[in-house]
Amino acid sequence: RRLPVASGFVHFVQPLITSSFKLGGSGALYGTLVRDEATGIYCRPGIGYQTIDLTIHVKHPTGDEKTYHYQGVRDRDYAPAVLAVAALQSLEALHSPPADNTVLMTGSVTYDGGRVLHIREVMPQAGSPDVVAPLLMPARSLIENPFELVMPLSSELTIEVLPRVDSAELIDAQPDALKVDAGKSLGITLRLEPYHQPTRTMRVAMPIPADLPPGEYEIQVGSADAFSRQLIASRPHLSEPRNIDDLFRSLQTILSIPADELYLTMSLPYQGMSVGSTELPNLPSSRAALLAPLTESAQAGEVRSFQTRRYPLGLVISGAKTITIQVRSPNAPAGAEHEVQTHLPTDGQPGSHEPNAPTQKPADHPGHEEP
Repeated sequence: RRLPVASGFVHFVQPLITSSFKLGGSGALYGTLVRDEATGIYCRPGIGYQTIDLTIHVKHPTGDEKTYHYQGVRDRDYAPAVLAVAALQSLEALHSPPADNTVLMTGSVTYDGGRVLHIREVMPQAGSPDVVAPLLMPARSLIENPFELVMPLSSELTIEVLPRVDSAELIDAQPDALKVDAGKSLGITLRLEPYHQPTRTMRVAMPIPADLPPGEYEIQVGSADAFSRQLIASRPHLSEPRNIDDLFRSLQTILSIPADELYLTMSLPYQGMSVGSTELPNLPSSRAALLAPLTESAQAGEVRSFQTRRYPLGLVISGAKTITIQVRSPNAPAGAEHEVQTHLPTDGQPGSHEPNAPTQKPADHPGHEEP
């Protein structure tokens, strides 16, 4: 291990019966560590260690702005903490954020092999764990994995502090009907409670695929966290990577989910598979049967299909609601009931229809193709 060695000085000694301690700091760099023993250390003059170049630009609501440049030690044990602590210390260097705040952190971290992990985090009432986690956890995953040691090379971040809390709680979600024809669009009325603001309502819509078999289906309305959990549960390759590239793609997929949007998802009965990190959604049952033996050797896994609608709100939503609806055949007589169908379609993807008149325009989620 090659670590820097610097001179030090002691500010004061705090005597305690249990355990006395010194509070000190570092001075000028001397060189590179060779031995670290209980009785002392030995170092060589000069720079024999590697560093991470860190650039962090901080904007405060007071108008104060400052750009910090660091060189952090590039060591597998310290590198994740260097990324996180540099961001946290830069955020609080001039002054702490106000009690009611939203911290927006954007930028990228470059790793070995030219891999660039893009970051966009919206953190209402941000505390230390909120700022640290998006930098610390991916770095640890890329360093402490069974495939390959991937170290950070550099980081460029912009941290902006907003003097407001951009969050809202999802109070209720009421569908226009509990029975809907395939090929139609189901309107849903939401009640949101923004932080320190009056409760407000908004309209969203979930299009029902035209070729969806009759039966019961669940629609989930909620936060980015709820959507992330559903995505990971339905995509086994995201939580079980088979190589370093799969791991990196999984991390980027999760980090790319915008926190300040509302998510609608509808579970679908179509069968799919993943081979490595490649998703093969809505496979005909005959082709899915051909790939089934690969699941025994962990080369493939099942993919559960669901349809997604995103509504950018500029607010971080908390909570989620689940709605169970009955989908009917579009040519069925009014009031006719249908049994839940368990067969799977043999060709094509289900149709997609835009909502009739939502107050917010939905956005497609990057990297997740809607049926």
